[in-house]
Formats: sequence, structure tokens, C-alpha cells
Amino acid sequence: MRTKRDRIDIMRDILDNVGKGRNTVSALMKYVGLSALTLRTYLTQMSEKGLIAESDKGYVLTEKGRRVLELLKEATSLESRLMYIMAELAREIEEV
Repeated sequence: MRTKRDRIDIMRDILDNVGKGRNTVSALMKYVGLSALTLRTYLTQMSEKGLIAESDKGYVLTEKGRRVLELLKEATSLESRLMYIMAELAREIEEV
């Protein structure tokens, strides 16, 4: 089990929560688990990359942000599947 998220995991969490309507700094701090300073750094970088945009009600996903989020979800799913396959393979090898 991972205890520390990497940069991509944090960005995925931010995109996912913005997509779910948790789009204010305070809501994102709560659900993503970052300090205000760290969160604002990520929000600025993600905005500059065109993944999110600021609106009068908080942040929203851009089209690019939606595509990136879907790719990140797919990658996470594939990673989980690969870990399962590797564990099954290890069990099979141990039985030989």
C-alpha cells in the first residue's frame, strides 16, 4: 500500500474532485488532502497547462482536463489489472 502520492496521483485527485463539483479551494483542500499553499501551486500549474479553468464558482475541467482525467483513470485501471496478473503469475510459478 502506498503512503505517499506522487504528482500524477495528486493531479488525478484534483481533476476527479473538480469534475465531481468539489471545485472551491476549501472543498479541494478537504477532499484532496493538501494545504492551501500546496493546492494553489497545483491549481496554478494545472490552469497553465489548460487542464482546469477558474470560473465565478470555483474551478472547472476544460475539455483537455476531461480527456486527461479519463486517461489517468484508464491507466490506474490497467495498473491494477497488471498487479493482479503479476500476483497470479507469481503464485503459478511458486506451484511449479
